[in-house]
Amino acid sequence: LGLLILARGKSWKSVIAATLVFLFTVMNAHYYVVTSAFLAPFFVLFYFLQPETRSNLKLSTVRLGASLVFPISFLIFSILAPLPPGVDFPAEAVRPKSDKPAGVDLHPYLDRFGANVIDYFTGDIGIGHYDLNPIRERLTDHVMENLGDGNVHERSAGIRWIFWLIFFSTPLALLRWREKSLTIQVGFFFVFAVFTFWLSLPPYALGIFGPSGWLYLAVEQIRVPMRASLFVHFSLLMIAGFVVTEFVRRIQIPKLSRVIPALLPLVVLLELPPFYQPMPTAPIRPRYEALAAAGPNCGAGLSFPVTTYNYLEVVYYRFIQRLRGSDCRLVNHYQAEGPMFALLKNFPLHPHFLKMLSDPIQGPEVMNRLEKLVHCMPLTWIAFDPLTPEAWRDEMCRRLGWKMNPDLSCVAPELDKSLIKRPDQCAL
Repeated sequence: LGLLILARGKSWKSVIAATLVFLFTVMNAHYYVVTSAFLAPFFVLFYFLQPETRSNLKLSTVRLGASLVFPISFLIFSILAPLPPGVDFPAEAVRPKSDKPAGVDLHPYLDRFGANVIDYFTGDIGIGHYDLNPIRERLTDHVMENLGDGNVHERSAGIRWIFWLIFFSTPLALLRWREKSLTIQVGFFFVFAVFTFWLSLPPYALGIFGPSGWLYLAVEQIRVPMRASLFVHFSLLMIAGFVVTEFVRRIQIPKLSRVIPALLPLVVLLELPPFYQPMPTAPIRPRYEALAAAGPNCGAGLSFPVTTYNYLEVVYYRFIQRLRGSDCRLVNHYQAEGPMFALLKNFPLHPHFLKMLSDPIQGPEVMNRLEKLVHCMPLTWIAFDPLTPEAWRDEMCRRLGWKMNPDLSCVAPELDKSLIKRPDQCAL
């Protein structure tokens, strides 16, 4: 959008507008900023392919450079500026073992979370398989049944088939129309779609080391190739826009030329109706009122027994939902490695551990370990899971000298305490 504004605008107001669009772009999630930077040669090529740009290359280059000064400066500042004191960095997560041969230093996520060709032709992977298109429904079923170690949100790359229909019929339309300018524009997005499709695949998906591997070697935090599928979607939308616009322009019936642009979005919606799929919703659970009332001086605490965002994540999400309205610091937000391993090793939410709490010998031992952790870090609140034995949690809260609330949050009299140590630095 910024490049089109820049190419088609004539005054310096268009430079300002493009600058604002670019600023908005670099404020997006770092994953997409880095991927966009990797794809920058394509964007520059697109800009200089515009007929308005080619008419005055020197001025167009100056306008592009001027519009990028503030966005690039902001991006550099964001990278180099020191973070405020008190920002906590979790220890670096332990890399999962790769199944690649020795000497190939690639993160296994590059394979696990790379797109598959079939993903682009599926329906709603995340919600369910119901579909008016029986073929697509079977494809969706196949992916959902064969996720392996993947995630539904890392396989949800499906593109509505009407866009695929336009995509595959476009070469025939271009041959028939023979419009040079249109062919250049659409041809660019064909190439862009093919390259970003390759970028979304695992590095060796096509038998050679592909662009997802190149990007990873440049920035090793970018290790989920499937997220590049966003650019494939964008390419097909742009191609559809160019082709439908040209088709409508060539129609000699004025009424029909107005109806088609209005009908296309409706057809897109009806192809995979948004309300055809039943949407599962989780009930909103009551928040921890005592923690919400504490304001900015809430201190740090945890859920007990312990869950994390990658260990019993559904239970974890329910827990953090109840923290809404509070400024409390959460200890068990780390992955199940590094600092969190000490917590999961000693206090996991697991049937065997819950049974230990009722044991006359093991129950007090767990209580001693939890008390050590509270004083070591130190913590100022504990949110007990309802499965925790009532007698055990009441005694634990009494032993700490804290107050047990009806919502099962056990809260210290003084909440304004700073963390001194991580869980793995406390001898339990």
